[in-house]
Amino acid sequence: MTALPLAASVFSPLQTAFQQNRQRSLAVAIGTSLLTGLLALVTQAPLQASSPLADGQYLYGEAQTADVAGSTYILLQVQQDRVVGAFYQPSSSFDCFHGTVTGQELDLSVVDSYERTSHPFQLALAVDPVPVAGASGVLLPVQIEGFNRLNDLSGSDQEILSTCLADHPL
Repeated sequence: MTALPLAASVFSPLQTAFQQNRQRSLAVAIGTSLLTGLLALVTQAPLQASSPLADGQYLYGEAQTADVAGSTYILLQVQQDRVVGAFYQPSSSFDCFHGTVTGQELDLSVVDSYERTSHPFQLALAVDPVPVAGASGVLLPVQIEGFNRLNDLSGSDQEILSTCLADHPL
């Protein structure tokens, strides 16, 4: 047997083993990369899963502008998954509510302003699937079904919200 065929017979299995090892290494590297990406998503998910509404104050109205006579408005303050706010119509009384943001809805107890009785009520949230980058990370734009998001709270809105927060602190 000459040296060349002997070298080929020894190196051929080594080359095959090397190629298999390289393929396994590539698979491990891809798997590790996917796992790292998945872990990054999982660690971000609880922030979005706990409440689709970021902490803050919100105003929604049946009308597309504030202070339209006969239109109903929803005023609320969110802190983590808790919410306090009011339903009102301009130049009329208001009813406070308190509750939680649960998944894609608001689970509320509405307190009748005259009788002081509490009534369960749920409002569906519509989350826009297009994420928006905010100061505290990625936020999903949230609408209350049947209502328009309005930007600014008036002085009257602030007074109503303060009254409700005094009765139902967050």
